Amino acid sequence: MSDSLHVAFVTPEMAPFAKSGGLADISASLPKVLVRMGHRVTVVLPRFASIPFPPGELAGSVHVPVDGMPRSAGFYRTRTDAGVEVVFAEYPPFYDRPVLYGDYDDNRLRFAFLARAALEYFRSRGERPSVFHAHDWQTGLVPVYLKSFYWDDPTLYRMPSVFTIHNVAYQGQFGMDTVGVLGLPWNLGTSFALEYHGSVSYLKGGTVFAEMVNTVSPTYALEIQGPEHGFGFDGVVRSRAGDVVGILNGVDYDDWDPRVDRHVARPYSPDDLSGKAAGKADLLRTASPSSPISP
Repeated sequence: MSDSLHVAFVTPEMAPFAKSGGLADISASLPKVLVRMGHRVTVVLPRFASIPFPPGELAGSVHVPVDGMPRSAGFYRTRTDAGVEVVFAEYPPFYDRPVLYGDYDDNRLRFAFLARAALEYFRSRGERPSVFHAHDWQTGLVPVYLKSFYWDDPTLYRMPSVFTIHNVAYQGQFGMDTVGVLGLPWNLGTSFALEYHGSVSYLKGGTVFAEMVNTVSPTYALEIQGPEHGFGFDGVVRSRAGDVVGILNGVDYDDWDPRVDRHVARPYSPDDLSGKAAGKADLLRTASPSSPISP
């Protein structure tokens, strides 16, 4: 393609490295398709305890300013078979935990660190992507940091960002002192910025500060602008209504194709469905007794 992009894809999870839900699948399949279209994609995610060490070649380390404490991230880089660059941000005090998220007291620091580490990775290398694409509240500070601390940076100046809301129910809310703890400009603690019902919301940060806001389908983009499905966040989304786009999540047929899926009892296709019954029987036989599936 003549207008190929370099997309910096910041996410808290990516299959098969770390997964708690559908975000991990999208974080794997969308970059793969973008690379197939001729773009370059660099995915940045934490090196959680579940990810074997080392997850790739060492790509250096850099100081990550978050809360005034001396913290540095180590970066490990690998490339998937599909040609997607994957960079793991390592900081064991934050990510060497038994679960990815959890109700940890320092979650506001853990994911502020991820956002800032992703930006510092590119800045320290003098590498300027075309756009940052951040996902869910865990990376909601990426657009905030870009506007607050990197607007005049020699490498990341005026950098645009896209923010995807995968699940509006999870809003990343923390105490109002978070603005001061993170050293953000005081005016970001107002209702025009991060303040949300008396707290700071990282989801609001991504929604308000990104150039474009994306959701997982056109229907969902409309639903979260109403009170029934907005989980109290509908007003924030409506404030960006002109910049909200819903793109339906796709299915990666490299993985989800019963013609080639090694995990189904027998392969089948639209032309020959005979194996489907065997697959259903196998599923019923192996289903947990605590959650039976009716035939």
